Amino acid sequence: MKSFYFELDIFFEELLGHLPENVAVFVISDHGFDLDTGSHSDTGFNSSSQVLNPKPVAITDFYKMVIDSQRSQAL
Repeated sequence: MKSFYFELDIFFEELLGHLPENVAVFVISDHGFDLDTGSHSDTGFNSSSQVLNPKPVAITDFYKMVIDSQRSQAL
């Protein structure tokens, strides 16, 4: 599993190199993973290619961010 995460990191680095700077990429998980024990944790995580302000607190915060972004682009 640890090597899979490292491969994903390389994938996202390459992906970001092909996208315009104004495109946001979110990686969102509803739970974490303990690499030492190989078990799921109760702590979710998120990562973004851009600084998020305000920073999301709950996984559902991303829904509003995406909808608001789509609305502002349509204007």
